[in-house]
Amino acid sequence: MVSRYVVFADAARWRIAVVDGTEVRWEAVSEPAEPSTTGERLEPLCDRLRALGYAGDPILLALPSAWCLAAKVATTGMEKGNRMQAIAFELEEALPVSAEDGVVGVAETGDDEALAVLVELARLRPLVDALEAAGIVVGPICPSALLAAAAARDAGDGEDATLVVRRLEGEASETLDRDLLEWAGHAPVGWWWLGSDERALAERLRRWTAEHAEPPTLGIVGPGEPTEAGPEDPGYRAVVSRREDAEAAAAERGAAILAGTARPWIDLRRGPLAARGEARAYRRPLAGLVLAVVALLGATIAVAQVRARAYASLAADYTEKQAEVFRRVLPEQQVPQSVRRRLESEKRKLAGLGGRAASGDAAGAIVPVSALLHLREVLESLPAEGGPRLISLQIGPDRVRVEGRAANYGSAEQLVRALRAAGPYEVAPPETRSVPDGGVRFVFTAQPGKRAAFGEEAE
Repeated sequence: MVSRYVVFADAARWRIAVVDGTEVRWEAVSEPAEPSTTGERLEPLCDRLRALGYAGDPILLALPSAWCLAAKVATTGMEKGNRMQAIAFELEEALPVSAEDGVVGVAETGDDEALAVLVELARLRPLVDALEAAGIVVGPICPSALLAAAAARDAGDGEDATLVVRRLEGEASETLDRDLLEWAGHAPVGWWWLGSDERALAERLRRWTAEHAEPPTLGIVGPGEPTEAGPEDPGYRAVVSRREDAEAAAAERGAAILAGTARPWIDLRRGPLAARGEARAYRRPLAGLVLAVVALLGATIAVAQVRARAYASLAADYTEKQAEVFRRVLPEQQVPQSVRRRLESEKRKLAGLGGRAASGDAAGAIVPVSALLHLREVLESLPAEGGPRLISLQIGPDRVRVEGRAANYGSAEQLVRALRAAGPYEVAPPETRSVPDGGVRFVFTAQPGKRAAFGEEAE
């Protein structure tokens, strides 16, 4: 089971809560008598954490109420973009400290008000820097009273307020330290540190009850009987007494936050305190992920290079075989760059000269035919007398271009009809134009049709 470490800060004495499941073990650590630096002041704390088995996971730093300044802040009309800055400015109106000199945490209810908490940077930053310099990873920073109140609230019956009571260390057994937390829904909206002042407690409870039309409900976490919490006629509904240790409740809540099963209402590990080490908790898994990605890319590149070399060797073998075939078929010619295209071209030429289609031609396709067969078909289609006169006859393996002169348009059409009637030609309509000395000049092209027509004639 993973141990969670919740460190409770104090002026000269620190306490470590080691939480294993539901078991809480306490260790008290005293500071040196005359430390010269904050690092020396916290050295016994860091040594004790390591002795308890601390292995680098984030700790939760729980702050005493005396370090925290809290106030209700109206949030009506505040824009979401700069909401924190606006709340900080509103907080300056209620507190004697500039927001720029502290770190501010906010718990919002979603209504028109929020609880804002400020801790001075001069008090908190040296502690965080010294702990991290000693190798202690600081995670959430939360007021301990809010941790205890949140634990009691979750286990309660929806009280309107919670009174957190702690017995002061080193004081008489009857000396108690008290915090009053007011709730709106499931979020704190008011926080008053009342210390051990009974009169202040009674006055605060009187004002709190006066704000409600019906008697509110008060829950207590920590030592003390309900009668010790206020006047004889308190004005609030039955007091719910929680007979448990408030700091143990705070420690368990802090461990739940570290485990990710709960969220803190106020976390001061933000703003000026979140600039360094914010992602330190994720550094190890991220480093492992990066190494895994690098290894995967390296393996992929290596496999690609091996396959590329194999393909290159195979392509070189095929190229050499093609060159050997070319030298054997055409020994007097130089081997061209693309042997395959050259051989296919020579094959088409041979098929055209022999009146055969190249192997693989589809049935019915236009195929090259011998030029002698073309010449025979054209000449036999000419009329015996008075027909058109040929000027130019261009015969290719797969096309015949005829240019000539006729007495009139009908005579030019006569030759076209004769070639079409011969069977093996697909003849385009002729292009004709008149000539100045009389007659017409015509041009048309003819393509051979199916191979069978010529094959049968040739036989």
